[in-house]
Amino acid sequence: MVKIFKALAHGKRMTILGLLKDSCRTVNELCRLLNMNRASLYKHLIKLEDAGLVRRIGFKDGDILYDLTSAKVYRLLENGAELTERKVFENIRGQKIVDVRGELCPVPLIKTEKIWRELQNGETLEVWTDYELSKERILTKYKNFVVTCEKINGFWRVVLRK
Repeated sequence: MVKIFKALAHGKRMTILGLLKDSCRTVNELCRLLNMNRASLYKHLIKLEDAGLVRRIGFKDGDILYDLTSAKVYRLLENGAELTERKVFENIRGQKIVDVRGELCPVPLIKTEKIWRELQNGETLEVWTDYELSKERILTKYKNFVVTCEKINGFWRVVLRK
């Protein structure tokens, strides 16, 4: 379950699964639909393969063809079932959430700063990160705005109030 959770920490990977839910697709098709280069797409596909969510099923027009690994994965996507334990998402207090799990510095801090600038006074922002150095940098930069910081199922949930 943790492996699946980490694989899906990046939003593009859920988009890839959504595209594969509809039908199997080649790498070129996925690149075109996601407006992504092959190298970036392969990084995501490898993570999804390692988590057992997608697999290579052959070739089409000389390109690798990918599909979901099982009907179980399809049903999870079809029903909108959560792929993580429910308690991860309980008691969410942030009015906005930036999920930067799977991202390394400086990306989490940059994404946090972007959303922080959009907040009105009194609004809260939740930052979800699994990279300890990013957590420390966010806590340091926003030390006067930290409401809480807690570790949940292998990632940190930092709540900031502007």
